[in-house]
Amino acid sequence: MERSGRTACAVSFVQRLQLHPRIFARFERAMNDYSTHKLDIAHLVSELETLFQFYPDFLTGYRIFLPPHLRATLPSPPPQSPKKKGPPIIVLKPFIEFMNKLQKRFANERGVIVQYLETLRKLKQETELLEKRRRRRLRWKMR
Repeated sequence: MERSGRTACAVSFVQRLQLHPRIFARFERAMNDYSTHKLDIAHLVSELETLFQFYPDFLTGYRIFLPPHLRATLPSPPPQSPKKKGPPIIVLKPFIEFMNKLQKRFANERGVIVQYLETLRKLKQETELLEKRRRRRLRWKMR
């Protein structure tokens, strides 16, 4: 990959990461630790592999910039399914267990569970709205 193509690829990768503030903050911290020699390359790769484990496009995206000898030692990222959205079931397991406990505890008070779920729904809507606004601002700044 030629230099300008590589630079464009890197810029695109970082821009996509910036749409996910928590992931981007951890990525930035890991890269800073590497540049200040708090992490060596092996620990940096380990950190990023863990960070991007549920984001195959990010996993593939950052691996492009690894030296070939490091790329060869890493497992292939899991294939992306266009139909599957959201985190894998292993990530959701604690939430499912919590909801089961909540249902047991308030079995005779269905209103409590409905209220809880309604609060979660509103929180999700507000979070999505804030994220959409943040993306618009980011696109506006890039112009």
